[in-house]
Amino acid sequence: MIGQSRSHRIGILFELIRKGLPIFLIDNGKNKIQFVSVDELNIAIRYDYVDINEVVTFLVEEKPEMTHVVITGRNAKDDLIEIADLVTEMELLKHPFRAGIKAQIGVEY
Repeated sequence: MIGQSRSHRIGILFELIRKGLPIFLIDNGKNKIQFVSVDELNIAIRYDYVDINEVVTFLVEEKPEMTHVVITGRNAKDDLIEIADLVTEMELLKHPFRAGIKAQIGVEY
């Protein structure tokens, strides 16, 4: 992604969406993205759908300074944890599946 045009980098976001990763963006109204959330990216990295090196390189070298990025999913790679400002680990306390509710479109997938 280094040295690539903004339109190419946006194309990479659309490629992630095509691969099934939900992405949420907030634009400040001046054609500058302030917030990006890539749901379950850690899982996509784990199964080699997305190259961890591309993600880390983009976040370190190309991400605009005040653009906030949230990456979700279990088992984040150490390289990603190392460059992150904030890392959390969630613990399951209650889940609808345990009450017999099946996975729901738009929630679990």
